[in-house]
Amino acid sequence: MNKLNTEHYKLAIIRDSIVVSGCGTIGLGLIAAIETYYPDVSIIVLDYFQFKLDLAKSIAKKCTTFNLSDKTVSTIADIVRKMSGEQNGADVFFECSGSPDSIKAGFEFVRKCGTFVHIGICKEIHVDAPWNAISAGKELTIIGCNLGRHAWPRAFEILKKCDLSQMITHRLPLEEYSNALNLINSGIKVVLDPTLSAPKLLNDSKSLLPLINNNDEQFKIKDSVAFVTGSSHGIGRAIAIALAKEGAKVIIHGTNHDSPSYSNEGTTMTILAQEISTITNNTQITAVWGDLSTKESVQSVLNHIKYPIDILICCSGEQTTSEGKICNDTCLTISDSDTKLSLNRNFWTTHLVCQSIVPQMIHNHRGHVIIIGSTSALIGREKDALYTVSKAAVHQYMRCLATEVKSSGIRVNCIAPGPTLIEQSTQNIGKEQGIIGKLEHIANAVIHLLNMDFVHGQIIRVDGGEQTFSS
Repeated sequence: MNKLNTEHYKLAIIRDSIVVSGCGTIGLGLIAAIETYYPDVSIIVLDYFQFKLDLAKSIAKKCTTFNLSDKTVSTIADIVRKMSGEQNGADVFFECSGSPDSIKAGFEFVRKCGTFVHIGICKEIHVDAPWNAISAGKELTIIGCNLGRHAWPRAFEILKKCDLSQMITHRLPLEEYSNALNLINSGIKVVLDPTLSAPKLLNDSKSLLPLINNNDEQFKIKDSVAFVTGSSHGIGRAIAIALAKEGAKVIIHGTNHDSPSYSNEGTTMTILAQEISTITNNTQITAVWGDLSTKESVQSVLNHIKYPIDILICCSGEQTTSEGKICNDTCLTISDSDTKLSLNRNFWTTHLVCQSIVPQMIHNHRGHVIIIGSTSALIGREKDALYTVSKAAVHQYMRCLATEVKSSGIRVNCIAPGPTLIEQSTQNIGKEQGIIGKLEHIANAVIHLLNMDFVHGQIIRVDGGEQTFSS
């Protein structure tokens, strides 16, 4: 046993494989330092955000990344142990996220007589750890590191030799400090640069003309990243298919993994993504699912999206009550609970998604937002107040958002479908007038609108000429 331990201690000096958990400023800085001083060391990097993992791979040549959204920690730890061969684990585990879960999981990755290093400060004061496994089981060396002033000269010396330029994901003029704060969670280093000038409106700051296209190149749908909320069925699904046919990288969304089954349009979101990929011959289709009614749940969904979003289609919404039925109550009889539910499903989710995604579009000076409304919101209808009011809120929200971002280089519009095959509350109206639409009509309108560079802040009716019929 003593001989075996001696061999493990010898191995502990060798630093052939390193695991880094967390690709924030600290983690990426560490990776850059390892690449500079120990370029032959293999680095394994863990994070929930794919764009951060991509940055790690661009910094270090011998870098393998694992997205914690795709696999469980135990699964990744098993893979790392197999990669290390007889060592059965990594030489060193650097915990750079400050997450208690990451700290606990880290001990699974380190081999016997390896080293666990915690860098920085953890928000929680007390974090549980498997002490028996640490001492008697693996005999690990544990190091806590919080850079003090005594180490600054050496740290600056190291940083000077490292290429940290790729860590700067956003660079804004001082005037855009508010946007910079909003971008903190969607980037690594957000720099306010006093040498840069803020983008100006055409002619002067009082111009009423929106700067909706400040790039020389025309926006192309092909290879753009498109996120379509509420695309497990109906209009959203049709839009996702249309975008996929145009060559976009499409992320479809449903409230639950089995959302397609609720409308008898499939089984699961994963299978739906595969089906769309097959029928459009586009392999860049992915699926996410989750509730969009709170900031936390929206962020949880967005954590699974790998790249910045270029096209946002807000299609989440329902006409049904809490009992799953079409509301036939009048303005004076609708319940408080159904009113709140309708506003939450149709307006609030749209607001939260835009609030989370549009700031990054503003920074990139690139993006198209299309909100799906309804012609119901443009007229008064008997016993249709819930849906009409909530969609009217969506229409006015679009107008306000379009006004606020008019100088940012992105476009915001709304498409208001008329009676379609899935709008049960208006099917009879459509049949009576002979103007019932198809899902493809709405999807085609989205594609046309994305290709129209000088349309901004508009509600486009796609209703088969509904206004020409007498009520």
